[in-house]
Amino acid sequence: MLKKLLIRNLGLIDSIDVDFTSGFTVLTGETGSGKSLIVRAIALICGAKTGLYDIRFGEDEFLLEGLFSLNAESKKQLEALDLGKFVNLNTTNDILLCRRYTRESKNIAYLNGKQISLKLLNRIGDIVADIHRQGDHAKIYESEQQLTIFDAHAGLSDRANYVERMVASLLEYRSAIFELEHASLENRENHDLINQQYDEIFQAQLKSGELQELEGQVKILSNVQLLIDSAQSSLEAIYGSTDENHSLRNQLNSVLTHLAKASNFDQEFELVHSNFESIVNDLNDVGNFLRKYLDGLEDNPKRLDVLLERIHLIKTLMNKYDAGSIDILLERGASLGKEMEDSENVELRLESTIAKFESVVEDFQSANYSLSMDRKAACNSFIESVKNELAELGMDSTDICINIADGILSDKGEDILRLDMDRIEKGQLLQSLEFMIRPGKGESFKKVQTIASGGEAARLMLALKASSMDFDSGRSIVLDEIDYGIGGRLGSVIGKKLSRISINNQVICVTHLPQLAMFADNHIRIEKREVNGRTVSENSYINGAEKNAEIMNMYGGNTNITDTANQMLQEVGVWKQAMRRTEDLPIAL
Repeated sequence: MLKKLLIRNLGLIDSIDVDFTSGFTVLTGETGSGKSLIVRAIALICGAKTGLYDIRFGEDEFLLEGLFSLNAESKKQLEALDLGKFVNLNTTNDILLCRRYTRESKNIAYLNGKQISLKLLNRIGDIVADIHRQGDHAKIYESEQQLTIFDAHAGLSDRANYVERMVASLLEYRSAIFELEHASLENRENHDLINQQYDEIFQAQLKSGELQELEGQVKILSNVQLLIDSAQSSLEAIYGSTDENHSLRNQLNSVLTHLAKASNFDQEFELVHSNFESIVNDLNDVGNFLRKYLDGLEDNPKRLDVLLERIHLIKTLMNKYDAGSIDILLERGASLGKEMEDSENVELRLESTIAKFESVVEDFQSANYSLSMDRKAACNSFIESVKNELAELGMDSTDICINIADGILSDKGEDILRLDMDRIEKGQLLQSLEFMIRPGKGESFKKVQTIASGGEAARLMLALKASSMDFDSGRSIVLDEIDYGIGGRLGSVIGKKLSRISINNQVICVTHLPQLAMFADNHIRIEKREVNGRTVSENSYINGAEKNAEIMNMYGGNTNITDTANQMLQEVGVWKQAMRRTEDLPIAL
């Protein structure tokens, strides 16, 4: 229910705050006073499209806020939108919707002060309000809208929404299956090549840095005789080949001995002796190294061939896979392994997704069949209810029937997975229906849009809404001139209808018919006046004598009908008390 409406700089409205209550509220006033702008503001708060034309002349932006109270049903529907980061529906019964639009075309929406998308605003708006602006009765021409009204009457709305969600889920699974099947086909086409490449790299048992190590060993084995000769000659020079007395080691040791003797007499020789002793020790280390090196060195042509063959293998693989190093080649092998693993995962995911799809298909077919049967069973009750409502609205000769068409998915034998969706519109998937009317006996049934005038369409919409009022509870129903194309004779009938609807719904209605306004629980008068050279719109709640005076003014101020109008007001009051409405009897004029 809409509790409070704030409007800033919308059309001719500069600033208005309107408090709403439950029940049936009418907005009256002269043409151009801003009544429809209030309905426009509610529509914008609920996600309607806007533009620069909505901003008051001379202002930079408009600002709209609507405070809505929630009942259990609206909370249940809002929970499905996953609003947890915006509002805790477990601890609050109110939500605040806000809309801003600037001349820079900044279009911003808020929920409880937190910015939300316009799409989400629209979805929230559809839950908390049902808005019919001037000309919106044409929606009754739409098959989808007719089905929504029918389901509301039959108490099938939740089940219909559930089936639609299942279809959305099926289509998502279907899309996922096609993607996985495509990936699976590619995997099968590349399977042998990937496995071959992986095995080739894996079986080579490559190691990081191996190529440099192998090339080093090849360099040694390719020059083994030179290395032997060099090491042997070095050893002979150090230790002597035949006469050790002339070896480099003995000569250095002799120098070391003379330096030691000299250091006994002059301390300056001590440092020289120490440094030279290190040289002698290093020479001994070199000799030890050369002996061990010669012991381990061998001329092994077979080993050289093995190493060269290994290097050839590695370089061949590097060239084949365009790898600049063994590390890159190892990364390529790991990537191939990942592809093989992913390929196996694709098959597992495909199998799992198909199983989930088939499970949802089974549940869907059962739910869809049950829904289809219950819709067909509810047709007669719906038709009788609407015909009774139409008769009270002066269309007693109008007859209505319903054409129900089963959707493609109603056929349990249909292979949903293999449907050619490119040639099928989404609306063809599920059961649809269309209202057909005929203006009188002997005439043929025709589509509503081909035969109903604007006034008839407005009354038909009202009849449909009234017929489902027990099933569509808790929303704010906002009507802009529901009396469009309807004469005063039916005003009181419409007033009664709206009064009944307002038992379970908040009804806010713009009207020019006094016969309709009489039935309102709350009456808001909208007036325009000039302030500082600008036209502004103002609102005020009226009741008692002021309300009766407004109703008389709506009759055109004709004093000749005062007694008749007074009697009608009294009768309305009695009727409303009988309906257990809360408003007091209007006072006599």
